[in-house]
Amino acid sequence: MSTPEASPSSPPDTTPESSSNSVDEVEDEEIKYMGHLKFSVVFFALCLSVFQVALDEVIVATALPTITDDFNSLSDVGWYGSAYLFTDCSFQLLFGKLYSISSVKLVYLTALAIFEIGSIVCATAPNSAAFIVGRAIAGLGAGGILSGVLTILSNSVPRSKIAPFNGIFGAVNGAAFIAGPLVGGGIISGTTWRWIFWMNPILSAPTFIFVIFLIHHLKPPPKSSLKNKLATLDLPAFAIFLASIICLLLALQWGGGEYSWRNAHIITLFILFGLLMGVFVLMEMRNKEEALVPLKIITQRSIAFGMLFSFCTSGAGFTLEYYLPIWLQAVKNLSVIASAVRLLPIIIAAIVCTLGSGILTPIIGYYVPFMLAATVCMSLGLGLLSSMHYDDPMSYVLGYQVPAGVGLGFALQQTVLAAQTILPLAQIPIGVSLMVLAQTLGGTIALSAADTIFTTSLSSSLAESVPQVNQATVLSSGATNLQKLVPADSLNEVLKLYNQAVVKTWYLSLALACASIIGTAGIEWMRMKPAQEGGKDSGEGLQADNGEVKDREEEDAEKAPDPHS
Repeated sequence: MSTPEASPSSPPDTTPESSSNSVDEVEDEEIKYMGHLKFSVVFFALCLSVFQVALDEVIVATALPTITDDFNSLSDVGWYGSAYLFTDCSFQLLFGKLYSISSVKLVYLTALAIFEIGSIVCATAPNSAAFIVGRAIAGLGAGGILSGVLTILSNSVPRSKIAPFNGIFGAVNGAAFIAGPLVGGGIISGTTWRWIFWMNPILSAPTFIFVIFLIHHLKPPPKSSLKNKLATLDLPAFAIFLASIICLLLALQWGGGEYSWRNAHIITLFILFGLLMGVFVLMEMRNKEEALVPLKIITQRSIAFGMLFSFCTSGAGFTLEYYLPIWLQAVKNLSVIASAVRLLPIIIAAIVCTLGSGILTPIIGYYVPFMLAATVCMSLGLGLLSSMHYDDPMSYVLGYQVPAGVGLGFALQQTVLAAQTILPLAQIPIGVSLMVLAQTLGGTIALSAADTIFTTSLSSSLAESVPQVNQATVLSSGATNLQKLVPADSLNEVLKLYNQAVVKTWYLSLALACASIIGTAGIEWMRMKPAQEGGKDSGEGLQADNGEVKDREEEDAEKAPDPHS
């Protein structure tokens, strides 16, 4: 891309060389890049907020047994996760629009503040209902944090150098996954679970300080009246989208639990979801450029197929990461902390490959090869894990994790990088929010489906093979208590059935991983031109496979007649 050669250590020369600069050159020249020290401090603050949100998702799962005991609220445990996921998922598009029309710094700090308010509500919750409200508030804030972090990065680093920083964010996310069970177990053992949530405002304090006092380089939002900005937000369409997501998540939360999947309530919710989503799409088509999600963005080939890839790989990854600790704790009788240690192969592989792909992508010039490698490696790893038996040695599961972790690492940031690469600077927030939405929705739907598969499979197999064992006891005991509650003469058979039920959830992960090849095949092979020596990139950042340099305006004009190109 024709961006000035800039790095955190040396601000770029922003003087135009000629009047024929490409759009990317103009965009980059309008950005005032920070020096090395300022950027390092700000980047640390952004990493801290990414770590904080990722840690919150993992550490809460560790604390759920203690929280439900404290509130005597086992029946509400599903809502502790669903309330968070609902607001996180639903507000992605609104935050994406806000970042494109308002002060990025202000919107990001607002999202971070909302997240901390939700954490404080959880920390001080007197009962289960208040805790659920706190989780919903925290999820709302979390919905704007990651897209805000990526938007700030897009406005702080030339596109030719953005991939390694995306890789670091992915590594930070992986580190949080490792730290979650360890930190959660330590806090619960040494004090009250409430400190899990008090920890969030403490961790966010440096981020607030650094962002407020050090970020002054962001391009100001376009000048517009409050009335015009509200019209641009497309709030009626957002309300329809919100209602559709509510219907979907309620159906997924209640289906197979409170109601059977054939119950009229569940069928009605799914029908309402489809109808409302159809209305939302029609409203977006009518509103065109003023839409919450302009069609010229979501119908771009790389964005549409990138969302499909993100949905599939995220769903596969979430399911594996959720049920692998359960398998280790229930079948291998490991503690929470011991099972977390056995997850190191998949986490280390994911971190190394996330960083490696971030470094290698600008060198190779393409991100699609890493998406292809992600599909292949995830499918291989999940195929191997799906062959597990309850009495297999631990070395098998440790080894099988590695290809799955490699795939997860390669998949994590590639579609976000695609949005940051192909879209004009003003449209990046919306493109990034679409990718994050696809990831969140994919994980939510896959986990709900996996829960149904696991519960149905285990319940029916227990009733058929070991009717003397109480099904309710096995299903509600929790993974760590399973082997203590099942009679010794029935334990091996129960472990065998438990293993089969978990493996069936990995069949779903395997199917999603294989399906991600559709997204990989559909995304455009657009070359990221690496930075050249001498202080400037030579040519446009997006370059066709034949090497011909294209100006972005000409490229957009060529694509305009066919929205699917």
